[in-house]
Amino acid sequence: MIQRVFSLMKLSFVEQRRSIAIAAGATFGGLMLVYLIGLASGRAAGFHEGMFPLVLLGSGTIVTSLAFIDLHLQHRSQAFLMLPVSALDRVIERILTTNVLFVIALALAYGLFSLIAAGIAELLVGRSFGFYLPLSGRGLMAIRRYTLIHAVFLFGAVYFRGKNLLKTLLSLAVLGMIVFAVTAVLVWLAFGDYRELMRRGMYSGMVFGDGVLTDQVVKITDFMHGIGRVVRFALVYVMTPFLWVLTWLRLRETEVMHGV
Repeated sequence: MIQRVFSLMKLSFVEQRRSIAIAAGATFGGLMLVYLIGLASGRAAGFHEGMFPLVLLGSGTIVTSLAFIDLHLQHRSQAFLMLPVSALDRVIERILTTNVLFVIALALAYGLFSLIAAGIAELLVGRSFGFYLPLSGRGLMAIRRYTLIHAVFLFGAVYFRGKNLLKTLLSLAVLGMIVFAVTAVLVWLAFGDYRELMRRGMYSGMVFGDGVLTDQVVKITDFMHGIGRVVRFALVYVMTPFLWVLTWLRLRETEVMHGV
């Protein structure tokens, strides 16, 4: 299996090397322009801490949404499915390529960009945002968040037949509204009609002179924190491997439909 996975990774890189080079060049040019605009506007330190998460989450979701593009293109799907590898091999290769390797490559590339941009900026305007390697702070937090949401977009890449990124984002929006509605109902069932609490200022500082609402506010706050802990646990330890399995099942189903 390991040899097949690495062979797939090599094949994927060879096929996409030109697209990768073009995307890298375009991204560098765009980032350099934003970098110089940031310097010209007198922006203080913190440019990289805000820019790297945007680059990672934006480019990462796009790359992951295109992970199975060959599967959905009529003129390329047959060749894709006829490769002598299993559905599991394909899923593992895509996870490694669009998650692990992509994050490492982007982090190193962004560090190189920050070094080159700093040199150019020092020559042009005499100041820069310095060197930045996203291995701590907001950069590391962005990497963790991308790792969590990656499985969602990977499943969307294999499930939807077209406009994968848009359809995945819309699905997440609908899911978010459902979760919000369910949470609101649970809070209402547990604590009664909390609209009165909101009307009286619960979410405008939680300052209550007479202390009447203190116990109710504490209960609701603890309840919401508990829900947050459950959601975080589900995202890290349940949803990600579950979506990986669904991705494998969907790909296996597609292979069966094509008689592979």
